[in-house]
Amino acid sequence: MTTSMYTENVTSNLSAPIAEHDFSARNYGMMLTIYVLPVIVFSGLLCNAVSCLVFTSHELRKLSSSVYIFALLVSDSGVLLGLLFVWLEAIGYRLNHINGICQALVFFTYVFSFLSVWYVVCVTVENYITICQPTQFRVMCTRKRAVTVVSAILVLSLSLYAVTAFATEVAYIEPPGIWHCSQRDELMEVLQALTYIDSVVTLLIPLLAISGMLLPIALSILRSTRWRKRLSSLPMLDGGKLRTVGETRKQVTRKSPRVRVAKMLLALSVSYIVMNAPSHVSRLYYLIRQLESGNTILTYSEAFIQLSLQYVSYLHHAIKFWIFVIISKNFSKYLRQVLSDLVHLRCLPG
Repeated sequence: MTTSMYTENVTSNLSAPIAEHDFSARNYGMMLTIYVLPVIVFSGLLCNAVSCLVFTSHELRKLSSSVYIFALLVSDSGVLLGLLFVWLEAIGYRLNHINGICQALVFFTYVFSFLSVWYVVCVTVENYITICQPTQFRVMCTRKRAVTVVSAILVLSLSLYAVTAFATEVAYIEPPGIWHCSQRDELMEVLQALTYIDSVVTLLIPLLAISGMLLPIALSILRSTRWRKRLSSLPMLDGGKLRTVGETRKQVTRKSPRVRVAKMLLALSVSYIVMNAPSHVSRLYYLIRQLESGNTILTYSEAFIQLSLQYVSYLHHAIKFWIFVIISKNFSKYLRQVLSDLVHLRCLPG
């Protein structure tokens, strides 16, 4: 199920006729959709665009990690554009139920959701090699290899979800007498199977893969920290000055671009787990429950909780700019250069 279709289903549970004591849940869901969602979408699109400019600057685009991050930012923006149509429908513009837009939106939302999560996996793999397998870094972490991996994942996603464009149609529903973007009845079983496949390849496997790599990364960082503490009191001669091994090593580490990039990549992976794991686990639970019991209806409380978790997940597509600003001094440096260049171009005559 695509991000936008999933949100629409959850939101509809909150906006259906409900008992008096459930009005707070419904109002909360509609408030998120109408007021919070556009803030996430528009701020995220702007920040992602600026981040893309930074990572395509002359110096940063040479790094293999920049290829993955740029691809991740583009896929995040694609997800946000899909959410834009959810918001437009909430305020009365049913553009996603127009023939052509309906099929394209479903297809590309599937594709961008897949790409977004798997490019985070790529970022985590790159960081795992950097920290846990440093001898393989020069061989495995090249820009050419990164472009190949990004392209291969793109082709895979386009192939995997191509059927969704043909399995979706705009049908007239009476009552209430409206055109609605829905699934074709004759391909319902195919789409149901794809829903479970999509849940495995975009929720379960990436979550396990990222978590599995973060554990040895954390252990490696812990061992390195302990080792530096043990060496911190040992004296050595550095440039004619008596320093401790720990002080000298800390200076070298701070200057290492690979270490600075590793911190940024680690922040991306950890933020993914923190902001997406609750929503993913919850969605997997409801899918398993649906598979076992056939119960597809969420209670108001369940929809309330799931929608809240889903919005935390949406936020992850929009905040990477701030992660870069907080974690990476290099990003902040090149951000100032990019903004200065943009101001300079704007001030040019003509």
